[in-house]
Amino acid sequence: MQNVILAARETAVYLRQLQQTGQADHAVERQLATLWTRLGFELDDLGLNKLAKRCHISGKNWAEPGFYDAHFLQQADISLQTMEKLAEQILIKLKQK
Repeated sequence: MQNVILAARETAVYLRQLQQTGQADHAVERQLATLWTRLGFELDDLGLNKLAKRCHISGKNWAEPGFYDAHFLQQADISLQTMEKLAEQILIKLKQK
């Protein structure tokens, strides 16, 4: 779960850079696509399907912007805040065990 939070924050930093400079960096976007996709596979293996699916969608979205339409992305709710919140909730549950 910590890796989901780290990925969300890394993505937030890139988005801030993109907004400030207006310059896309395809190498960073490739890394983000790989990072989110890898997290999706790891979470699938743990049976955390809800968060895994969001990670897979995020990875695909970084790899192929425009693959999903805006309505689908809104429904999927892959916002960084949502991803981080879900990961934090899972961490809390794990610590309670």
